[in-house]
Amino acid sequence: MTPSQPLVQCAASALADLGADFLTELLDDPAQAIKRAQELAGTGEVTVDQILDEATDTALLSGLLSLHEAQRQSDPSAAAAKCVAATGYFALAISVISVDVPAATP
Repeated sequence: MTPSQPLVQCAASALADLGADFLTELLDDPAQAIKRAQELAGTGEVTVDQILDEATDTALLSGLLSLHEAQRQSDPSAAAAKCVAATGYFALAISVISVDVPAATP
């Protein structure tokens, strides 16, 4: 028996939310973000790698969307601002890729 499409979409959406939450926590309190990822992985429902992958995807997508918005700007200053914003998202993605989350200790 295969899971229904809505169930799969719901699980994917929940994982994407975990990635976005990780990004928010990473910016506010990196130690707390890592601790939270370990706690979530401890439940067995997701892995740390899944959370980090979703966080990376979210940051990269935000950067790409910002570049797309830059293309649509008629004002060069506004386009430049969107490009600068994109670099921040790409830097955030690199930060997530670089995060070393140690295995949780029981």
